[in-house]
Amino acid sequence: MRPVPSGYVDLQVNGYGGVDFTSPDLTLDQIHDVTRALAAVGVAAYCPTVITAPEEIYRRNFPLIARAMRDPQWGDALLGIHLEGPFFAPAAAGAHPQDQLREPNEEAFQRWNEWAEGRIVLHTLAPERPGAVPLIKTLTAQGIVCSLGHHLGGTDAIRRAVQAGARCCTHLGNGIPLQVHRHCNPIIDQLAEPDLQVMFIPDGQHIPLNVIRLIKSTKRINQLIAVSDCAPIAGLPPGPYTLWGEPVQLTAERGVRQHDGESLAGSAWHLSACLQWLQETRLFTEDELMDMGRHNPLRLIGLHT
Repeated sequence: MRPVPSGYVDLQVNGYGGVDFTSPDLTLDQIHDVTRALAAVGVAAYCPTVITAPEEIYRRNFPLIARAMRDPQWGDALLGIHLEGPFFAPAAAGAHPQDQLREPNEEAFQRWNEWAEGRIVLHTLAPERPGAVPLIKTLTAQGIVCSLGHHLGGTDAIRRAVQAGARCCTHLGNGIPLQVHRHCNPIIDQLAEPDLQVMFIPDGQHIPLNVIRLIKSTKRINQLIAVSDCAPIAGLPPGPYTLWGEPVQLTAERGVRQHDGESLAGSAWHLSACLQWLQETRLFTEDELMDMGRHNPLRLIGLHT
C-alpha cells in the first residue's frame, strides 16, 4: 500500500458538505468531493462510515466506495470502510434507524464485505447482542477491527468482547441513553478495561471537558483516538435539515440536534476543528494531539504512520 497522505486521520466520517455515505443516491464524484474538501482543511485520510441501513444500501454503496479507493489520485485518502451498525442495542441506537437494527450475523457481514471487496476495516457493534462475541472472534481473525458502540453491555459482556478480540470503543460517552446506572454502565466499564482503546469526539458538545479529563486520566495517550463523527450536513449553513429520515437542526455552534433538542446526530465539525478545540483546552501537547489525530488511528487499523 502507498503511504498515507500527511495530515490528520479520521476513522469516523459519515459524510460532509451534503454528501451522505449511506445515501441511496451516493455517487463516485461525491465521494471524491468529500475527500477534496477534507484535504483542504487538513484531514488527509479517513474511513467513509456507513451506518445502519437497508441491505440494498450496502449492496449499492460498498462497491462504490471500494471503487473510489482504487482511484489513482484520491484513493490513498480512503483507508477502508467503517461499518457502524446494524448490530446495535435498540435502547442505544441514537440516530440509527430502529427498524433496520438486527442481530449479529456472520453470514450477512461476510456478504457485505464481499460487496465491499474486503475493504471493511472497522466495525462497530453492541457486545451484548446474541452472536456478537463469535462474530468478533471471526472478524478479528480476518484482521477487521471490532469496536464497541451503541450498546448497554455490562461488565461481563464488555470483558467477553475484549477477550474475543474487540480493541476499541466508538465515540465513548455517546450512543448511549442520557440516564444510566451510576456505577455499572458502559462508560465506566469501558474505561476500566485496560486494553480497550477509546475513540471520542472532542467538539465541545458531545462530551464535556471533565469527561475528557477522565478519559485522559484512565487511558494512555497511545490508546486515545480523536474522531469527528461528522454528519453529512457538516460544512453546510445552520438551519433545519433532514438527516437519515429524521428532522434535525444544525445550530450556529455547529451542533446537529435531533428533534428533542438534547440528543445529537453526529457532529458538524471536521477533525481539524476538533483538534483545534482540544488544543485550546491545553490538556494535551502538540505531540499528543498528533498521536490522537494521526498515529493512533492508523495503528489501530494496521497502517504505518
